[in-house]
Amino acid sequence: MVPFTTSRSVQKIGKVDNYAKTLENFFLPLFKVTNDPESDPKLAKLLENLSGFDSVDDESLADVRRRASEAFEPFEVPQALGPSNTP
Repeated sequence: MVPFTTSRSVQKIGKVDNYAKTLENFFLPLFKVTNDPESDPKLAKLLENLSGFDSVDDESLADVRRRASEAFEPFEVPQALGPSNTP
């Protein structure tokens, strides 16, 4: 099981432009190696033994209630993750 943060703290410190980029950086290599295991044999082996992902929040922070229209920023789906390339 691999924990994956749902926190936007990485975006807040300027490491990525937006949360969509965080998701892309995390999942795109996994999708690519799923299609071509020989491109990264170590990552392919890891995926064979991976049971899942666990999305985690920083539970030390208070929840901030927002209106539905403010809850999420829309983002474009990267071409590599478009409908024809989804696993």
